[in-house]
Amino acid sequence: MVTPNNEISDRCVSPEMGKFRPTPLTISTIYRPPKPNPSFLSDFSEFITQLCTTSSTILLVGDFNIHIDSSTSKPTTDFLDIIHSFNFIQHVNFPTHTRGHTLDLVCSTGLNIDTLSHTDLAISDHLAITFHINLPSPHFKQTRTISYRNLKSLCLTSLSSHIANKISIPSIPENSTTADLVVHYNCTLSSSLNTLAPYF
Repeated sequence: MVTPNNEISDRCVSPEMGKFRPTPLTISTIYRPPKPNPSFLSDFSEFITQLCTTSSTILLVGDFNIHIDSSTSKPTTDFLDIIHSFNFIQHVNFPTHTRGHTLDLVCSTGLNIDTLSHTDLAISDHLAITFHINLPSPHFKQTRTISYRNLKSLCLTSLSSHIANKISIPSIPENSTTADLVVHYNCTLSSSLNTLAPYF
């Protein structure tokens, strides 16, 4: 979303972390130019209102050019009031600029963020901020394979003949018990079905 003053830029919504995360993670990168603009806070509040309709897990990052370290500054208190009213947490508690101010922020709602740190890449007067987002592991649906016999295509005459040949007297030991005969019959029936009506 880009405001007429180009202060809120580049909003993107992740593709639901694959397709296994039930709630999409919405990420927005924000840049506010350093010169004063009285409409920023109202524009930002409207933007957050719209953003909260997309997801309950939102991450805001960027250069806000607001001295968050100046706790008595009215722009700072007004800004923090807005993000707190939408249940956002501002995580950065260290200077992010070479002049010692906290200008670059990481704000989130519905997320667990930790291991927040900063690195001087020597390419800017701002420090790079790194952090971890703890997301639940995706739950993959188990694939279920269904096997079946096409019994409708089974020829009963062929089945009867097949069973008769298998359970003929020569194939049955003379000292077989009743239990042996039951096992032999069941195995014969199963073998016949596997031959004439195999599983698909």
